[in-house]
Amino acid sequence: MMQLKEEFKALSAVCVVFFILGFVFGNWVSRIPDIKEALELSKSQLSIALLMIPLGGLCSMQIMSRIISVYGVGKATGIATLIYCGSILIPGWAPSYPLLVIATFFFGAGFGIVDVGMNANANVVELRHNTLIMSRCHALFSLGSMVGGAIGSVVESLAIDPSLHFTIVGLVSGIVSLVIMGWLIEGKAKVDSDEDEQTEQTNSFVLPSQVLLGLGILFLCVMFSEGAIADWSAIYFREYLGVSAGLDTFGFVMFYSAHVAGRLLGDWIVEIFGNRNVTLVGSSLAAIGISMTLLTGHYQVAILGLACMGLGLSSLGPIIFRIAGSALEGNSEKNIAFVAMIGYFGFLSGPPFIGFAAGAVGLHNALFIICLCCLLSVVLSYAIPTEKKAAIEPI
Repeated sequence: MMQLKEEFKALSAVCVVFFILGFVFGNWVSRIPDIKEALELSKSQLSIALLMIPLGGLCSMQIMSRIISVYGVGKATGIATLIYCGSILIPGWAPSYPLLVIATFFFGAGFGIVDVGMNANANVVELRHNTLIMSRCHALFSLGSMVGGAIGSVVESLAIDPSLHFTIVGLVSGIVSLVIMGWLIEGKAKVDSDEDEQTEQTNSFVLPSQVLLGLGILFLCVMFSEGAIADWSAIYFREYLGVSAGLDTFGFVMFYSAHVAGRLLGDWIVEIFGNRNVTLVGSSLAAIGISMTLLTGHYQVAILGLACMGLGLSSLGPIIFRIAGSALEGNSEKNIAFVAMIGYFGFLSGPPFIGFAAGAVGLHNALFIICLCCLLSVVLSYAIPTEKKAAIEPI
């Protein structure tokens, strides 16, 4: 009975962290136009400010892996979540453009440390309690983003200043974080051998193994595809298929809905068929889906294609984090941070890369790059190793 209670607390706590990460970010995204208008920013100025978010995240991810290795995943994730909840206040109160640039960098850094921490925490929960939760946790991030964006839209319609809005979001999220902080599981995955442990202690930089590099490239393909669909699908539907405003975004809505549904079911599917099989079938379904969208001139078929793509990609990210954290040699937190950084880069580079390619060969042809990424994911699915359990070392 006590074990079930501890498992429930650990699972609830990490799920709440995933939801908070998405919830806070969704609120931020909803108020970007108001911040642009309040500071009278040009598009190029806003682009630089937004670029600071991923830059801050990339800088903080490796730092977080070291902190987890020293202090344990529970303490590190709890403190990181509080820092992230506080960081949302800074952009809202930034009185000038230079301060906004600094503020978005720190907001991105907060996002990065929670991203690594929560995935490492979910990995430890899976190992400690011998249960699969990673996919459901990622679904809660998506749901948190949707809820945060919806609330942000309502607040925006009420003409509430972003500074007050972000203060309330930060305080409420911070209080919830404090409540569940003590529930976050403490532990860290052991390195697989004394030689690996000595390497971790003596070398500040270790080249990733071939398997980890393959996982990183696989995650880059997945996130590249997701980022490109998020930014370009509506434009493609309007310009190439000729649909009207409102209907042009329905493709992404279907993609995202199928994505969330797939993540909610992903742990159960993986438990039955295994990580590699789900990755192989999911990548194949994504490749078929985007091909349907690009090779047909019919709106309904294109919508169905994006739904298939969203469903196919839904479980791949959680599987990659699970394998990086529990099935590979070396420090699990560093492995998770590595694939997170590679995937983060893919998500950010996808939209501008498609944009540059569209300028040269047209948007329709440029989007076939996504199809190539999905096909490459099919090949890289064989980088998924045979599953094995890693021991958990209590702090």
